[in-house]
Amino acid sequence: LQGSPKRVAVSDSLQMTDNQFCCGDVAFPPTEANQQAFHAEMQGKLAARNVLRLAQGQTLLKYPYDMTETDQMPLVYVLSLGRYNGVVGFNELVVPGPIAPIVKFIIEYTKVLHMEGKVVGKLIWAIGDAVVVSLSRTIIQPKPKKQ
Repeated sequence: LQGSPKRVAVSDSLQMTDNQFCCGDVAFPPTEANQQAFHAEMQGKLAARNVLRLAQGQTLLKYPYDMTETDQMPLVYVLSLGRYNGVVGFNELVVPGPIAPIVKFIIEYTKVLHMEGKVVGKLIWAIGDAVVVSLSRTIIQPKPKKQ
């Protein structure tokens, strides 16, 4: 992809055509151009579920509502600023300082375990994703969308 970012138009079920789905950085508009690993992973899960639902003749799930029960995905990020500094962000909560590199290490380490199929990694990420979505719905909500 050279030049300006390319985007693929998708419906709120992440469908491009009758039997094709797209997710991640290029899917637009339900992703709101948020290019984040958390969003891409959630979209991948929804798209995979929709492929199965399409094959079974079921109603397709909608993004982001069927992942979060809201109209917005959480904003989650960790930004490293050197070896001992950074920023952790979760919706409107921003925490600068030395906690960021620790959080980033934990995220990377446990994600590798998850991708390797290790039970502990799968468990940590299943719980972590559920906690992120729950906190975003209740305690640390995202900034309201601009109308």
